[in-house]
Amino acid sequence: MAGSELPHDAGLADRPGGVPAPARRSVVVCILIGLSIVSGASVAKAEGFTDQGAWRAAAGAFSLETFDGIGFHGSVRFLQSVGVRLDPLPSGPPQVDSGHLGGSVLQSEPHGLYNPVDDVTSLGSLVFRPLNAGDEIVALGAWNVGEDDTLITAFFDAQGALIENIQTTDQGSNRISFGGIVSAVPAQTVRITPGIGNQYIGIDDLQVVMRPTSAPVPSVLPIGLAALVAGLTIAGLQRIRSTSSWST
Repeated sequence: MAGSELPHDAGLADRPGGVPAPARRSVVVCILIGLSIVSGASVAKAEGFTDQGAWRAAAGAFSLETFDGIGFHGSVRFLQSVGVRLDPLPSGPPQVDSGHLGGSVLQSEPHGLYNPVDDVTSLGSLVFRPLNAGDEIVALGAWNVGEDDTLITAFFDAQGALIENIQTTDQGSNRISFGGIVSAVPAQTVRITPGIGNQYIGIDDLQVVMRPTSAPVPSVLPIGLAALVAGLTIAGLQRIRSTSSWST
């Protein structure tokens, strides 16, 4: 109609190759849904891994301590290489020992880290904290080399609340297992606790990611959610293409 204005949503729809308003609104909805999923995933606290390769892919750059450069039966109060300190145990500091301890097989020879074995009634857990003030732990993983013992690795925040935990069981017969966590909520304490077994703890190849408290932490986005977000985006783009083709 001459002299009249097109309705607000009609402009692009009436142009050759234009995208009608309903299609544009569909894309906006898809984007908002995707953003809400990503936002929710970043709030999701953490993810546990039993595969070292998957843990490393999620954790990014990490520091490694193999314990092989520490003397036999050496007491360990801190590990500068990975930026952590260890709480003392009832019978003394954690100690480095050889793989024959408890019949374990190491991920890397010749040494691993153990809770002291002098008194089986007071072994206790391995407790890791940031070595430097202002640092936080966002990822930690290690190999359970304690023969047939079950280990539980748990992340705790600054208030002592549990963030996430992962259980690993050494399969015995020269088979070891990996357990690690990548956390979107930085941890101030990581505790490796003995579960089923003789209460000995044996770990090897400790891998840690530290971040200053002011630095961004890795966002844990499970593969399923990532695929869903991608699918919503593709659906929106296809809606645009199909509607544009129809309007021309």
